[in-house]
Amino acid sequence: MDTPSYIKNVLNYSGKLSNSILSFTKKNKKSCICGLISKKPIAKLKEPAGKEFRVVKEPAIVTFDPDSKFNLWPGYVSGTGQTYFEQAFYDVKEVGYGSFGIVYAATFKGDGKRYAVKKAHYAYVGLKNRTRLLHEVDVHEQFSNCPGVLRFYGAWEEEDRLYLQLELCRFSLSDIKCCPACVNCETLTVFARDLLSGLEQLHSKDVLHFDVKPDNILVTEDLHCKLGDFGVAVRLKSDKLYDLDEGDSRYLALEVLNNPPTKASDIYSLGMSLLELAAKVNLPPSGTGFQKIRQGYINPNWLNAIDDVRLRALILWMVDPDPLKRPTATMALAALSDTSNHPYNSDRWILYFIILTALMMAGVILLF
Repeated sequence: MDTPSYIKNVLNYSGKLSNSILSFTKKNKKSCICGLISKKPIAKLKEPAGKEFRVVKEPAIVTFDPDSKFNLWPGYVSGTGQTYFEQAFYDVKEVGYGSFGIVYAATFKGDGKRYAVKKAHYAYVGLKNRTRLLHEVDVHEQFSNCPGVLRFYGAWEEEDRLYLQLELCRFSLSDIKCCPACVNCETLTVFARDLLSGLEQLHSKDVLHFDVKPDNILVTEDLHCKLGDFGVAVRLKSDKLYDLDEGDSRYLALEVLNNPPTKASDIYSLGMSLLELAAKVNLPPSGTGFQKIRQGYINPNWLNAIDDVRLRALILWMVDPDPLKRPTATMALAALSDTSNHPYNSDRWILYFIILTALMMAGVILLF
């Protein structure tokens, strides 16, 4: 599938973009509101009544990599009433949470470095449940050193509960989406490149993230993005492609509701995430608005709010209702990195956008 001609005309990526973003961030440093952002504490969930250890009591490393070099802290002492996590880490602060569990920022006594530790809410409720939870470890550790993917250091289980030791990032994109200095069309172009690089790595090994959304995109200190949370990731060649845990409906491609997921569904989810962030809107989780978007109608006001035409064109390409017409991660990266000598033709883009908007408005009339 060739890159559409209009995409080639509007996605003229400049090699100096990174420098322009750094200078933009410095210039707008006073307007950054990330330091004021905090999450509401989650209600702590209680242990199931009558809990007994069925699988493992003492801390044990979980790995599917025969070459893993992850080791537990040697200073752990059993029988003290404190878990391995409580003994091996200090300066522990809750920084996030989700359906899987709570994420802490903590300093590891083994090397004095700060990490994110993801702790499951509940202990295993059986061997099948344990296998499902360990699936995240199996997938994530394959990509621990890949660009655009959150660094995975290791995992362990103790008292029938899973812990993951991960790279620590300050925020998710969802946390800082209202910060104009850190989330804007310029930075989102760099974020898109970061995340497409991550998806390219996953897709090259026939793995789907299957839950790409701002909540699962982590932002590093140097303002780059990485994919995190592989709890519902899918291996196309070995996992059962039915009865899957679906991702967030706001970012979900329509075709996966009745068909097995494909790599194009990850592209769609990333496109919808970029749309939400660039246009500063809240995506509908269901209803008429949800259906219209998946039929190809994007509110023209949303598109007009995206003042970077390159980013706008990329988003339109990624959220095409037809999965066969969406770019692969590699194609989208190539479009972002296009250094063609052909100058950007603003008049041609304006004409294209006027025609596109008119067609969309006609679609609205047809829908009603």
